[in-house]
Amino acid sequence: MDSCIMRQEAFAELFRLIFKVLGKPMSFQNLEGNIPSDATRQIRYAAYCTDRCRERAFANRCRVCDAEGLRVAMAKRDAHAYICHGGLIDCAVPFFDHAGRFLGGFLIGQVRPRGAPPPRDATAAQRRLYRQLQESTIDEMADIGRLVRFFGSHLVDNEILRHRTASWVTGVEKYLSQHADECVTLSDVAHAIGRSVSFLSHRFRPAFGVSFKQYQLDRRMRQARELLASG
Repeated sequence: MDSCIMRQEAFAELFRLIFKVLGKPMSFQNLEGNIPSDATRQIRYAAYCTDRCRERAFANRCRVCDAEGLRVAMAKRDAHAYICHGGLIDCAVPFFDHAGRFLGGFLIGQVRPRGAPPPRDATAAQRRLYRQLQESTIDEMADIGRLVRFFGSHLVDNEILRHRTASWVTGVEKYLSQHADECVTLSDVAHAIGRSVSFLSHRFRPAFGVSFKQYQLDRRMRQARELLASG
């Protein structure tokens, strides 16, 4: 079961608008590589990547590379532009809800570094397709990623994309909220919600998008900012 609930029609409309403006191949995925919207499957990847992904080993490496790109972006909580295993520039753009939980991320790119030659292992036909790819730089793609991040607030504020909350997740949030001023451990939380530490340690990051320690730190920083804003 997907961890998020999506308003498909509204998401598809926004997705198509972003794709039209950027003109770059893109998809929306979670860490498992699932694409939750039928609309995103209609977006064609660059012809070069489509041809290379007919090779099973190459396609598998793409999935691993996409997941790793999203993980780094999640840790940074910002757009992450990088050179993929195929030598192209991609950018992972993570989205989080107001509770700091990971909702998914856009993967944008499949552009070649400016002036870069085709990979040596590409066939003659693939080299021709490679030369047809758009050119860009890491910095340019990072800027595009940061621009796309602004759409994240629209997705969250209008509940176009929201977290599917399990009962234990609600219990964790409630307990941490009630003990906001205390030094709470993972064991404390597990005991409070009637789960084992092992259960919570394995499921916390997939549910909240960050580690327990980072979640606590982020929550305290949000509280500090709210106190400063209120005077």
